[in-house]
Amino acid sequence: MVGRAVAVAAAGTVGLAALVVAVVLGLVAAHGATFCATTGYLNLAPVVITSDARVDAVAACIGRGCSPVELTADDGGTWEVPQQAPYLGGGARVGAVDEVTVWAQSAGRVVAEGSFAVSRVPLGGAGRCPGPFDYAPVSLASR
Repeated sequence: MVGRAVAVAAAGTVGLAALVVAVVLGLVAAHGATFCATTGYLNLAPVVITSDARVDAVAACIGRGCSPVELTADDGGTWEVPQQAPYLGGGARVGAVDEVTVWAQSAGRVVAEGSFAVSRVPLGGAGRCPGPFDYAPVSLASR
């Protein structure tokens, strides 16, 4: 008889725990919470800089307050800022770039100078959960 009383008490405790978990999950779901996997995604690709004007020289670095380093244009007339030294500034996060500091010159005149936001273009993911992304090119508008 004692064994049966212990079994009934244990079953009651397990049932109560299951009920509490169900209620908590129901309340969270009702309030629109999203649960995402704990894995993160980092994009180690270089940040691409483009310009709609003729530009003779570009120097750039990743992060605010960093010291721009000269870049060489590729065949398509764009510049790539790698996520590595000496292009990384203090406080910059490799794999999750938020801004790039750029200095550009055309015919001896500075045409761009300052920090530019780097936008992320989602490549997937589930709902509000982050997933793979690309960096949108940073465009230097002529002034």
